[in-house]
Amino acid sequence: MELNRLMKQEGHSSATPRWTYSLASMTGQRIAKTQLGNWLDPLYLVLRLALVMWVVVGVQACATPGLADQVLRERQYGSPAPPADDTLPQPISLTGHSDVVTDFLVTKDGKYLVTASKDWTIIVWDVVEEVVVRRFNGHKAAVTSIDLSQDEAYLVSGSLDETVRVWDFANGKELQRFVPQAPEWHGSIMGIRADLSGQRYREVTSVQFAGDRDHVLCGSGAGFLLVEWRSARQVRHYDPQGIAAIYLMPKSIVVSPDGRYALTATGKGMRGDAELWEIGTGRNTASLSTAEKSTVAVAFKGSVSLAATASDDGNVFLWSVDNGQPLGQLVGHSGRVNSAAFSEDGESVLTGSEDGTVRLWDLASGKQLNQLDIGQPVDRVGFYEAKKFVLATGFSGVQLWDTEASRIVRRYYGEAQFPPTSTAVSLDGNYVASGFYTGTITVWDSHSGRVIRQLKGHTARVSALSWSSDNTTLVSGSADNTMRLWNIQTGREVFKWTIKKSIDVVLVTSDRQTFLAASGDKMLLLRATDQPVLHTYESGWRNLFGGNVKTVALSPDSSSKYVAAGYRNRDAGIRVWDRESGEVLWQFGGVLTGHRQTVTSLIFTPDLQKLISAGKDKTVRVWDLRTGEEAYRIDMGSPVSQIVYDSSSDHLIAILEDNEIQLWKLTAGKLVRSMAGHAGEVRWATFLSDGQFILSSGRDATYRLWETSSGEQVAAYVQTQNGGWFAYTLAGLFDGSEEGWQALAWRFRIPYSGEVSVLPVEIFFREYFHPRLLPEIFKGSKPTAPLSITQLNHIQPHVKITSVTSEPCIPKPCMSEEVSVSVEVFGNEQTLGEGAQQKTLSTGVYDLRLFRDGQLVGQVPQEGSQSTTVGLSADDELRQWRQERRVVDLKEGARQIVFKGIRLPRRAGINDVEFSAYAFNEDRVKSETARRSFALPAELSPRVPRAYIVSVGVNAFEDPHWDLNYAANDATQLSIVLTARLQALRDAQGQPAYESVVSVELTAEADVDSEGKRRLTKVQARKAQIEAVLKVLAGQPVNDEALKGIKHAEQLRRANPEDLVILALSTHGEVDQQGRFYLLPHDIGTNPTEQQRRTRAISNDELSAWLQGLDAIDLVMIVDACHSAASVQSKEFKPGPMGSRGLGQLAYDKGMRILAATQIDQYALETQRTQLGLLSYALVREGLEQNRADYRPQDQQIWLSEWFSYASERVPGLYKDWKDGTLKGRKKGEFLDAPEAHPGDSPSLQQPALFDFARKRDALIGAGSR
Repeated sequence: MELNRLMKQEGHSSATPRWTYSLASMTGQRIAKTQLGNWLDPLYLVLRLALVMWVVVGVQACATPGLADQVLRERQYGSPAPPADDTLPQPISLTGHSDVVTDFLVTKDGKYLVTASKDWTIIVWDVVEEVVVRRFNGHKAAVTSIDLSQDEAYLVSGSLDETVRVWDFANGKELQRFVPQAPEWHGSIMGIRADLSGQRYREVTSVQFAGDRDHVLCGSGAGFLLVEWRSARQVRHYDPQGIAAIYLMPKSIVVSPDGRYALTATGKGMRGDAELWEIGTGRNTASLSTAEKSTVAVAFKGSVSLAATASDDGNVFLWSVDNGQPLGQLVGHSGRVNSAAFSEDGESVLTGSEDGTVRLWDLASGKQLNQLDIGQPVDRVGFYEAKKFVLATGFSGVQLWDTEASRIVRRYYGEAQFPPTSTAVSLDGNYVASGFYTGTITVWDSHSGRVIRQLKGHTARVSALSWSSDNTTLVSGSADNTMRLWNIQTGREVFKWTIKKSIDVVLVTSDRQTFLAASGDKMLLLRATDQPVLHTYESGWRNLFGGNVKTVALSPDSSSKYVAAGYRNRDAGIRVWDRESGEVLWQFGGVLTGHRQTVTSLIFTPDLQKLISAGKDKTVRVWDLRTGEEAYRIDMGSPVSQIVYDSSSDHLIAILEDNEIQLWKLTAGKLVRSMAGHAGEVRWATFLSDGQFILSSGRDATYRLWETSSGEQVAAYVQTQNGGWFAYTLAGLFDGSEEGWQALAWRFRIPYSGEVSVLPVEIFFREYFHPRLLPEIFKGSKPTAPLSITQLNHIQPHVKITSVTSEPCIPKPCMSEEVSVSVEVFGNEQTLGEGAQQKTLSTGVYDLRLFRDGQLVGQVPQEGSQSTTVGLSADDELRQWRQERRVVDLKEGARQIVFKGIRLPRRAGINDVEFSAYAFNEDRVKSETARRSFALPAELSPRVPRAYIVSVGVNAFEDPHWDLNYAANDATQLSIVLTARLQALRDAQGQPAYESVVSVELTAEADVDSEGKRRLTKVQARKAQIEAVLKVLAGQPVNDEALKGIKHAEQLRRANPEDLVILALSTHGEVDQQGRFYLLPHDIGTNPTEQQRRTRAISNDELSAWLQGLDAIDLVMIVDACHSAASVQSKEFKPGPMGSRGLGQLAYDKGMRILAATQIDQYALETQRTQLGLLSYALVREGLEQNRADYRPQDQQIWLSEWFSYASERVPGLYKDWKDGTLKGRKKGEFLDAPEAHPGDSPSLQQPALFDFARKRDALIGAGSR
């Protein structure tokens, strides 16, 4: 080879490692001019001498145990290290990856996609259905590489946890694991003695099957090794000794289709060649050296005659495998090329780059055929179907692209969370906006975690966000070269600016009329008009290293008088302008007078006397704006990426590039405390709640909440890509939306066995779900878990749906619409750990539940048989639950349970149903959910649904002291208006949407006769009457006497699975000391004691039992009563899949919507002016009659969800209007989603509680505005 020839000319033997030649060249020894460049250029000589010293230091560092691990992670993968205490639960994605995809492959039949990720997992996807088929768990750090054997029986994976693992691809079982071992090496580098025996880092970066199913090629710090995986025997070592063995980390391996050759790349570093090896002999046949740039990707053409190498200078080189000579070059990428792949016909090559593009090239001509703009760095590419479809990975998972249409066909990332690319908090601290690589912006309530808005419009990474001073407007900047203005109340885009370059910083001025954008080396002052540019502020610096804007600040005065900018690179400095005139007022810059490296953050003090700056030169500086001089500085010891200042406390937050958050007393220059917890880079932080807390975000996709006074991390928070959210504490307590927790799993290490366990979050609901977790923390509480998740019996019972069969119908011929569902259950026993640490866990099966399309249709044992839990300790309550809810003991073996008479839905457009079932273990840990689909019989024709409205209003009680004025009118008006709306609805063919609308009013009313005596005029709201009506709808036997005299009672039928049932209750509500809720019917007795009254009242347990058998697709309840949130929100209830009792659990399991008029501690009001309760007025008068519920969106349709949301948000304002004597209405869409109460807020006298468990299902109840 030419390189060996040149080395011999310098007096080196061909056996001398190539790194020796490289170092000698760098020190200025005589060499010939080659394609590597002119080494005598003085500038290059200086740079290379500096680089030599850096490498020598690096070699010494790599010889230090532990330090090399850190260097490798930060240099090559940026992957978070495992948590210091991995027995603490960490959330990971359950339905997709929760971090960047590092590698992928497609099975030969094209049916399955296999992905590896930095989240430690490997996932098998069904390509067409976009669903997870199988998950491989076991690695304890980022999975870097995967490959399938030729027969696709085995999967091999490599990881930063230093292991190579081989799996049974069919069942996900781990078959073998081993750690690559390097031969001992002793030597010297430029006279420095190095002994690296046993000290070399061994993180695995690439793996491939070596042409058969028995041998694996793996690349790691131990070099490239050939291993017989069953015995873990290292057969061969491919690694030229020297600096390549120490510094250049193996990046990738590809094996030729015939299994003869391996092509390797050493990746990032001083120099990285591609090497061609004979696998059988270990002979290095060629070094494919193109430039000083590192080779980071390699590929073989199917014929083995051609190879491609891709490097970090953006070029792709084609090579002859026979003689190692270059054949051509593909030029076009502007960033490092990370991946290359040949098409099956060998006519094209596909490349992916850091420049955010995937390019398809013609090999014959070297011309680019197509370009796909991914919008984010591309790590891996591959062909899927000929050349029409290609796969590419980026921060947002794997994308399947149609190359002809240049569009994304499918995405494979599930409901995973990804790190925010930008964050901004509103000035009042109540709302946080998060931008993502996908272009989506999420707005969420900082004190509850609840997602309020998702803003979609950007087509690439959101790079900057800023709030207006009134907290109603958000401006965003993006890599798609646009800046957008959003109305947060409506979620709509108000204005869009298009700028030539990616936008790095955006700010809103105090007057909210002008906006600042930083792009490249310029700043623009803009307005939302056709002529948007008011001023252009330029750096004035032109130097070798450039002068792009890094950070911008506006002075905090009412007119935003000053604009300041900090610049990138070593001597760009700081400039301050007068915002209106554009005149430069101050300039702090240059190597001698200011920051010596990039200025990363700027802050004006409120008095406008000082400017605080931070930089990568490891300093924070305070500048006196009166003199233009530096007042003082603080040496931070590490580069600073951001600062935040609270003038009231003189506290300064500093984010350091070593992933640490520091809190300083600025004036004193004193470090108060340090905080560390993010796994990886910390990107942003701010103060919350008047400085009591610090909120930070990081590369690990989490927001973390710290207590300022102690530095303790009190909570963490993540968002999922489907708009869900999830908050948790280090002990495992959690809160979140259903979309959030269904997408996540807990990963933790079991202390006594050392095994890593990954279990769905939902199985821990009973003990660890903590509603309103963040609000409690903000109020100063520190909720604690009953015990660590790792101490819980997490062994899950087995549940399997074995059959779904149609039941015979009699007499024949008839059409059967009922099925029997057979469920097999049995206990479980597992032995964990080894030796003295061995432990056996076992469980039986408890509380089996069956669902049809997500709605509860069966339960064993039946609800209603439990005893009271009042006064019981937690242990006694658990023992009682086990006795009452036991299905089968472990020793009893398997048991077949048959649910009979399960009815099938007959909705138009429904061809099949899904049955699901789950049970619980002895500690109320949920089993996996068993699922089985059932195709509806062809003869089961669609049926037009029916609607039932049951409205209860009690004005008159047996004891007149309890009488109300307008409860009966609540029931009557809702019945009249809602019935009319439902009857007027039409389907797509213009036919009535409901076959019939049956309205039953159950009211108790009284008036005063001519002698002034109270007289009962209507009594149809007795407890027995309410029970009878609901039991008819549930298909249960009733006493006909209870239905006598009730209008329309004869039209009541058993509700069908496609029907709508609305139950509205307006009466008194009570809560006892145990938190149980009661509704008062008419017949409470005369002068009853408290015990008598509650015995005769309707408890939430009784109401739950009456509704248990009611089977309707839409089951809705309105409770206009005092303390009515307690009907759902009892002490036991947590909205999730738990073995609990009560109306709340039933509502969750049946997918009900419940709107309660008040919180638990509030009273429901009725007013003389409206002659209705406030909730009923918002629902009926405003929501339906005035069409104000048609507001989100305003589309001339009113859906159940927006009807309830409108009333929930409107009632607090109605109370204020009533109290002021105005009771004026408001425009539709005027207000934001009602936020959680924030610390210091005054609670409203009446705030409804909305419990929506309908799981994205909705029902149309009327036409909206015209």
